[in-house]
Amino acid sequence: MTCLYHILEGTFMGYAENNLGKNEKIIKVADRNGLFLLSTWIKGILFCWFFLIPLFKAIIKTVQFYHIELALTNKRLIGKTGVLNTDAMDSPLNKVQNVKVTQTFGGKIFNFSKITVTTAAGSYHYEAIKNGNQFKNMVTAQIDQYEEDRIKQQAVLLTNQEMQLTMQNEESTSLLRHLTEMHLLKKKIQQRSRIQVLQR
Repeated sequence: MTCLYHILEGTFMGYAENNLGKNEKIIKVADRNGLFLLSTWIKGILFCWFFLIPLFKAIIKTVQFYHIELALTNKRLIGKTGVLNTDAMDSPLNKVQNVKVTQTFGGKIFNFSKITVTTAAGSYHYEAIKNGNQFKNMVTAQIDQYEEDRIKQQAVLLTNQEMQLTMQNEESTSLLRHLTEMHLLKKKIQQRSRIQVLQR
């Protein structure tokens, strides 16, 4: 019963959690909606007398559904689909070009949609996603936050570099002043030596 609940709610997770980077945390996991499988199972049961093909299709689609993962972290968008042939996406937020939500009539009734993520590397499709528009909005907001954080980090780095350059300039100026004083002192010593030599 618990497994059926997890399938209907789509709460299994693993790929994203296992691939988190340093200082990275999951912001949102896209929930899957098990009602996405309803029409496939109805066809599979009603037409199972036809060489059991629709029933096998329903089983295959259920297993594929179980292996759909899509997660948003504070740095990346991570996703995986497939069982034997897997298609994994691991895209930094600044490389995500578009997030498209497609919803069929059945999807509107049962609240599931297909999310297509377009990145610099290609397009990735995730079906049966619950509250697709909400997930898309969270991705957009996190992209904006990521860019803002990146700009702040660059500003801090530039400020630190400017401070280092200022300190280096001050050290160079101090060193140059010290060398000039040494040179003048050397000239004075040479002049005194000449004067002493001339006085003798």
